[in-house]
Amino acid sequence: MYLYANEDYRIKADKLYCFEVQERSVVSDEESKNYGAERWTPITWHSNLPLAVESLLSKSIAVCKDLMEVVDAIREVRREVSKVKVVAVEQG
Repeated sequence: MYLYANEDYRIKADKLYCFEVQERSVVSDEESKNYGAERWTPITWHSNLPLAVESLLSKSIAVCKDLMEVVDAIREVRREVSKVKVVAVEQG
């Protein structure tokens, strides 16, 4: 599952409930066979979704230039989070 904050950041969740915040980049080495290709690099790892969302939100608003961009970034993350249905599983 992927939860996108914007075109540059996303959360990747695996089946073990590990969450990694990833940052998008484009291969800029002209010598590389992957030149121009998009790649997602993990930048933080979290054991629960709220911590991952907090990290994602921090990254999203860090690049904002004014208050309206901050508000828009928060709304965008909230909109994506509202699409996710997290089911609690009892262990034991």
